[in-house]
Amino acid sequence: MTGGSAYNTATKKQKERKRWILVPKVQVGENEPLDKALRRLKKKIEREGILKILKARKHYEKPSEKRRRKMRAARKRKVY
Repeated sequence: MTGGSAYNTATKKQKERKRWILVPKVQVGENEPLDKALRRLKKKIEREGILKILKARKHYEKPSEKRRRKMRAARKRKVY
């Protein structure tokens, strides 16, 4: 069989979708309470938008749904 392998049929978009998200790390001080470190971690995750990305990747979104969502967001920004 010439050409590429029959099993390697993933497109470039499919390969890009499989990228991993880097998890932010927080150094916990020697006498620092765990609650404080956890709060810092949550803030860091929120600032980087990781939860938003994960929720978006959780289910497949059709191109028409994606367009609709982007249009709604643009309208929302335009109003304020």
